[in-house]
Amino acid sequence: MVILGKVVNILQNFDLNAAEFNSSRDMVSTFLRIRDVPLTLRRRVNVYFDALWDKKRGMDEREVIETLPEFLRHDLLWSINRHFLQKVPM
Repeated sequence: MVILGKVVNILQNFDLNAAEFNSSRDMVSTFLRIRDVPLTLRRRVNVYFDALWDKKRGMDEREVIETLPEFLRHDLLWSINRHFLQKVPM
């Protein structure tokens, strides 16, 4: 029962993130249409939103990271960015 409850909670949060993301995307699309932005530029904006959804699934990474204690935040950021940081001479 507990596992099922957690799965349902995850799915509900995912649906909420998707709804919020789609609402933002619709608002931007409406803005672009009202301002008569050229179709090619509107398509580029849509491609950006598609990539943003694929990468983050509507999640605000900064908000997630800021909820962590500093020692965990440091370890997480190092893990996420290690391939860049290892290339920088110290």
